[in-house]
Amino acid sequence: QLLNHDILRRPPSYYYKASNDESDNNNNNLCCDELEKKLWNAIEDYSGVTTGGKLHPDLACLMPPDRSSSQQKENKSVSSSYPKHRRQRRLSFIASTLIEPTIPKDLQFKQVLLETPSTQERLYAILQWYTLLNAQLIEENFQ
Repeated sequence: QLLNHDILRRPPSYYYKASNDESDNNNNNLCCDELEKKLWNAIEDYSGVTTGGKLHPDLACLMPPDRSSSQQKENKSVSSSYPKHRRQRRLSFIASTLIEPTIPKDLQFKQVLLETPSTQERLYAILQWYTLLNAQLIEENFQ
């Protein structure tokens, strides 16, 4: 009902598909666990180029316990008993802060994320942005 009255809304797809690749459509059907794994891969790729691989401690602490990374050794992680769905929900809000300066203000991305009703949709929307930005960074590095 909140969706019907425009109180909450689904994020639009901003991801530019340069080819007829079906991977974007496949990501939309993934569960939160799979989206989280893909998002962490994208975050690590992005931060590897932009910050030398360093993540903000608030973001690094949300890394899943089963994921091995130097970031986990350097930063305190959430407890392994911390519920997975809560960690994913926090990630779906905080992961956008790293890329927020690169997103045009007129898109009101932060507001859209706040109005998005599900963790899965937020993870998907953020993954789209990281995928786009990583592709742009790769293109810039090869020119």
